Amino acid sequence: MHVVKDRVQRSTSLLQSLMGERDRWQRQTDAFGEQIATLVGDVLLSSVMLSYLGMFDQEMRTTVVNQVLNRLQAAKIPVCGTPLFQECGTSLEEKEKEEKRERKH
Repeated sequence: MHVVKDRVQRSTSLLQSLMGERDRWQRQTDAFGEQIATLVGDVLLSSVMLSYLGMFDQEMRTTVVNQVLNRLQAAKIPVCGTPLFQECGTSLEEKEKEEKRERKH
């Protein structure tokens, strides 16, 4: 009887682990679907960042990115559009200047 109880416990443990894996895979599948839905917009926004914003300061980058985001929204193209895009291409000198300005305030 002890052997049967051990087997049942192991089987139950295995089933619970598999259910946890199923939940994890389902969450990853849902997240992948969201990434696919915003892929076109994210690529367009990234392309703008790489092509046009390298020589501009942070203020101009923010303005252009917001304009692009507005146009993508008007065209009903979904985009993730995280604020990290606005930090792309910021030079070390610009970051140091911004930190100094923030310290003064």
